[in-house]
Amino acid sequence: MLVDGNDEKFRHVLFLTRLFADRLSMNLEVVASKIGLSQNQYVILLAIAHSQGKGGVTIRDAARYALMASTHVTTQAGALIRKGLVLKQPNKEDGRSVLLLLTPKGEKAMELIAPIRQEFNDAMFLGVSRPSLLAAAKFLSRSLQIVNGHFP
Repeated sequence: MLVDGNDEKFRHVLFLTRLFADRLSMNLEVVASKIGLSQNQYVILLAIAHSQGKGGVTIRDAARYALMASTHVTTQAGALIRKGLVLKQPNKEDGRSVLLLLTPKGEKAMELIAPIRQEFNDAMFLGVSRPSLLAAAKFLSRSLQIVNGHFP
């Protein structure tokens, strides 16, 4: 990552990445608080909403989506169930697992925060082209796979 024998550009990219991640985290916290959730609960709610399809999503798949341990998703999903935002039902295809899906209350919560999420996303990604966003997604996905493979 040296440029002309110097890693200053690389270090600056790391610094910018950290600042961007901090802004994302602050936004997650603000949005989560609007519907009475912790940041982790909100991320899991998003994972369920984005991957449930018509019949629900397994805890394992929700954990993969959220890049969290299945045990953590199980615990936090329990809190979301108690809040009435998520429903747990048996998985007819695999009796060893359960499916999670949003309840009408969970769907309403997602609708409530949609304008806030849209405003934030519009501001954070103003002027970012689709090719740039896809390149960033590829870089981040690969980097996270490598880091997650090296550090538990």
